[in-house]
Amino acid sequence: MENGLAGGLSRAEKNQVIRNYGGDCIIMSLLSGASISLTPPGHMLTPNMHARGRRVCLLVGLVLLLSIGDLVTTVMLLQSTGMEEANPIAAFVMQSGSVTNLVIFKMGSVLTSLSVILLLRHRWQGELAAWVAAVILCV
Repeated sequence: MENGLAGGLSRAEKNQVIRNYGGDCIIMSLLSGASISLTPPGHMLTPNMHARGRRVCLLVGLVLLLSIGDLVTTVMLLQSTGMEEANPIAAFVMQSGSVTNLVIFKMGSVLTSLSVILLLRHRWQGELAAWVAAVILCV
């Protein structure tokens, strides 16, 4: 067996992995375009890795919802009473006076970060990043 799903597995083996571990393999294939290794060479996706992937996906959903709420609150405050942004990069973007630029910046940075976390969702680093993001947004 070579690199995860990258050519080292027969079609039947790939189908078995997909049946055993749900849509994670399909999602990774779609995100990557074709043949990146889901796991280190010579390893299969274990049940623990699959459970971690589910936790990370739930945390990513939570972070996305909290980020949208933060963005809506920010825009409402900007348009009503005014406010000072704590993030210096966002504050710089807000100096243009365009709400559209702020929305593009905030959602772009959130979606980029969450994409990286999703790509790492089967590794402890991805789960740690998801927990840190969720805690920061909840505080």
